[in-house]
Amino acid sequence: MRILVPFDFTKTSEKALLFALQHCNTGDSIECIHTIGPMYVVPEVPVYINRDDVLVSAKQNMEEVVSQLSKAYPVASSQIKCSVVEGPVVSSIFDKMEVEPCDLVVMGTHDKETLFDRILGSNSNSVASLADVPVVMVHGSLDPNYKINKILFAFDAKPDLTNALKQFLKLNKVWNAPTDFVHINTAKDDVYEQFDLILKKCYIEEEISFPINVNVIKASDAVKEIEKMVAENGYDLIVMVKDNSGLFSGYFKPSFSINTVHKIDTPVLILKEKI
Repeated sequence: MRILVPFDFTKTSEKALLFALQHCNTGDSIECIHTIGPMYVVPEVPVYINRDDVLVSAKQNMEEVVSQLSKAYPVASSQIKCSVVEGPVVSSIFDKMEVEPCDLVVMGTHDKETLFDRILGSNSNSVASLADVPVVMVHGSLDPNYKINKILFAFDAKPDLTNALKQFLKLNKVWNAPTDFVHINTAKDDVYEQFDLILKKCYIEEEISFPINVNVIKASDAVKEIEKMVAENGYDLIVMVKDNSGLFSGYFKPSFSINTVHKIDTPVLILKEKI
């Protein structure tokens, strides 16, 4: 498995890297990518600015930090790569994924969502919303020794789970964590098709080795119910499916999955409905 970790030297991005290191197995690889924003020069002053020294210095600094952080984990230095690019953050991440496809993105996210994030979309929100690969969003408060031992897969009545289940089962065959598939019913949803699909994928097509439960819980507030379930049952990862809505649809009214990320400290794995 190839894991991509956007890294900006903040504590939050360090926690994202530690999460990736903790879940990196023999044969896996981690690439940390740091982006330096472009420098704009007014047309009236045609000056060429060579920033090669800045890129080299940033990479050296990054390699030192990453090497220090990885010492406590059984990950070989050959499994970790650092790269520094120049350009807008989100497009640089997608450019990297296009040239060198990855299986998972692990990305730090701020604990509070600002109005600016709502209007323009934070980097982590944008990557989670647009990426075709699974994205784990990690908060800065995460314990460095955090390990996935139990998973809550919260599914809705609307999105098609076929692609999301395929991605999730591929990952959890590595993590092998017991998983509770739960629909939090705030109305009168019909989720029989989802039940059938989950059971078919898990027991017939994929032949999983980790235990699962499939259940429906009635609640008036889905986010609060998820928060309660995490506190009571000790889930280490929340899995959610984001439907393929338009690029601008979630900026003024964040999707349920992104909204959950900003209200719960537990890492959230965002899967896309369709590719």
